[in-house]
Formats: sequence, C-alpha cells, structure tokens
Amino acid sequence: MEVEKSAIVKNDEATSNIKREEEDSDRKTFEAYTEQVHKTDGYEVTISRPGKIMRGFLPMDISVEKRYQDYDMCAQLAVDKFNSLFKLEFVKVLMVTVRPSCVFTFYITFEAKDLADEAEVKTYQTQVLMGLPHGTWKVKTMRPKPNLDEQGDCWIF
Repeated sequence: MEVEKSAIVKNDEATSNIKREEEDSDRKTFEAYTEQVHKTDGYEVTISRPGKIMRGFLPMDISVEKRYQDYDMCAQLAVDKFNSLFKLEFVKVLMVTVRPSCVFTFYITFEAKDLADEAEVKTYQTQVLMGLPHGTWKVKTMRPKPNLDEQGDCWIF
C-alpha cells in the first residue's frame, strides 16, 4: 500500500508541475498579448489571448481563401468615407485583427496611394464595425498609421 501512495504523490506532483508550467506559459503569452495591444492600439496583434473564451483582439488570416469577411471592401469603405480629407486610392490590406463588440469591430491596417503626395504608397489604419442586421457596416475611425511612439493619436469621426 505504501508503494501505491508514493506513486499517487509523485503523479500529483507531476500533474501540479505541468499545471504550473501551463499557467506560466499562459501568463507569458498574456503579457506579450497585452504589450502588443498597448503598443499598436489593437491594430497589429499577432498573438491570441490565452483561454478558451473568444474575447479581446484576435488576429485574422487575411489570405483570400481563409477570409472571414471582405477586408478589402472594409478598407475601401474607409477610403471612400474620408476621401474629402485624404485623396487616396486603396492598394491592399496588410493586417486585420477583430474584436467582438455588438457583432465585430475589424481593426484593419492597409496601404493606399496618397494622390495628394505624388501617389506615394502610405500605410493607414481603420476600424470598421460589422453591426446588426448582419451585413451592416460602419467606419468608426481612420488614420495614417502612427509610429510606435505616437500610438493613441487617432482621429475619431
């Protein structure tokens, strides 16, 4: 009986060590995730928040065959809405993160030609809300992509 008790204790210790390692890994992942969210205002998050519940910012696969929505269309909506401020021509989507909200808010980083600046290609960011009913789109914000030390300097319309 003593041998069995010893095996149980060792098994519990191994399970406890594995759980501690998983918790430590989750903590490190969460810290890296939080740092990305703060540094990029949620626009360029490449790490999913640990846990099984869908919350926070989630990186999206932007390859055409795996797209959840038409991200090009979302970026074009922002270009069209703000063309009185910027003279832009949409080029391509670079990155998308999504945050659950009413339905979803897409944080899109994209390139566009600045027609007021010799058609130079520049990087911009927009937030587009997919609302209810499904298929209702609203551009919340758009801005030139700030340098990392300028994050938070966002135009909100």
